Amino acid sequence: MMVEAAIGVDVPSAPKIVRSASLILTALGLFYLHQASMMPLGDPPGTGIGAVPLMVGTCWVAFGLYVTIRNQSGLVDSGPWPKGRAALRALYALLLCVVYIVGLPFLGIFITTGVFLVLMARLAGAPSTSALVVAVMTPIAFWVIFSLGLKVSLPYGSLLAAVLGS
Repeated sequence: MMVEAAIGVDVPSAPKIVRSASLILTALGLFYLHQASMMPLGDPPGTGIGAVPLMVGTCWVAFGLYVTIRNQSGLVDSGPWPKGRAALRALYALLLCVVYIVGLPFLGIFITTGVFLVLMARLAGAPSTSALVVAVMTPIAFWVIFSLGLKVSLPYGSLLAAVLGS
């Protein structure tokens, strides 16, 4: 079934796409949840390295099931696929997420998060000053909450560790 889009291009029916995508993402979430369940939860439960991935996987699957079930009625219309600048912005956002994940081991959580937030905020149309404030304050908040408050070691990254000589 094809729906005529406002821009004159045939696109697959939105409800079918949403259901298919949500089923695929839910299946990926189940795989992630299975892998996370193999990690130690710690003693007491929830203090080990597997606690957060297990919660993320559970939320992922729950949200995926919710979207899948909610869209069974076929009332969702997501509109046509983005084209032109909108498609480039979506691709750029995806690329930023990939660069964030790849850069995290090298630059650490503080630098990577700051750069990611300023670029993503600018992509979303935030003013430069607001983007810079968020990009500076979020890593500081991470450091205060996790390093000082919870005494948790955050990844500084191999580059920063080499510079600091740790």
